[in-house]
Amino acid sequence: MEDMIAIELAVIIVAMFAIAVGFDCIKDGMCDIGAVIHDIITAPVRHYRQKKLMEQMEREWENYLEKNRAKMVRNLMKEQQRHFSTSIGEKHTVEEWGKALEEFAEYQCQQDKEERIWQDHIMDRFMRRI
Repeated sequence: MEDMIAIELAVIIVAMFAIAVGFDCIKDGMCDIGAVIHDIITAPVRHYRQKKLMEQMEREWENYLEKNRAKMVRNLMKEQQRHFSTSIGEKHTVEEWGKALEEFAEYQCQQDKEERIWQDHIMDRFMRRI
């Protein structure tokens, strides 16, 4: 008898809760819980598939690079040559290039002189010891 009263009381409480909250909220909550459980169960399979897909994409990319390496290098060299030839004409004149080469030659001569001076100092030190 007491069990029946407890069951009836539980049914009344659940019915009042369902009326107060609404069946849609309960349905949505159960769907959300089911989705979370589904995600937890299928996560390892999903990660495994993503990993395999990434490995396959990497292999395809490496194969593409191997097959088209010469073509890509050729295109890159053409583009660089075109860019270099246009940048010389636009940015610098022949006189500027000549002046830059003269300055570099002077710098090189100065470096050679300094190197010879250091070599002479080193040779003097070693020759004095002998």
